[in-house]
Amino acid sequence: MEIDGAERAVEARPAGRTLHVGVDGAWRGWSAARAGSLLRLAADDGGAYVLADRPRAGPAGARRAAAAASSNELRAPMPGEVVAVLAAAGDRVRTAQPLVTLEAMKMEHAVQAPADGVVAEVHCHPGQQVAEGELLVTLRVGGGEQEPA
Repeated sequence: MEIDGAERAVEARPAGRTLHVGVDGAWRGWSAARAGSLLRLAADDGGAYVLADRPRAGPAGARRAAAAASSNELRAPMPGEVVAVLAAAGDRVRTAQPLVTLEAMKMEHAVQAPADGVVAEVHCHPGQQVAEGELLVTLRVGGGEQEPA
């Protein structure tokens, strides 16, 4: 499983409101909070991991990946503060290009373009607090021909 950008061996066993997680063979009790495709595991001693789901192979995973790539609305994956807005209306963007940086759970998270396109509208600004699911950026996916003259 990928944790903070690195492949790690992970096992998990739920126990009431605590999740016992073994990361590379070391077991600890963690509280868990899901925000979209991210799962944050936090220990009482301050340790934390953010785990990201990867689309699974096969038809269901392919449908989820296609839906994400065709979306023209980028929304906050979790509540947090907008740290940086890295694109403006009219900018051409490429797939996976960071458009907004959020700070949540003491970590920075890049909100990336799901496909090539043009930024239609930016709905946030640095310093703004956003809720999970709040609209951050609207794209015109694909379309050079849709760009205003």
